[in-house]
Amino acid sequence: MDLVHRQLDEDQEEIDDDPTSSFWFQFKSVGPKLVPFFKTLGMYFVIFIPADRPSWFATLIKCLPVASLALFVVLHGISMSKQ
Repeated sequence: MDLVHRQLDEDQEEIDDDPTSSFWFQFKSVGPKLVPFFKTLGMYFVIFIPADRPSWFATLIKCLPVASLALFVVLHGISMSKQ
């Protein structure tokens, strides 16, 4: 049992020593790529779209945040690993 705990401690030390596993490193590398999503999300909430007069422009504004986030996922890839 002591061997298992020692191995877990060594694995945790390797993760702690890896600078790419930190939150800030991940935020700095991925954050700028999410700027188009946040800009389109801001446009969605700032631009007034009357509900009684739907238009293609309103449809585009409502779909842009989802489309930009989907593009981010496609370009960045989906990773199920710890890294």
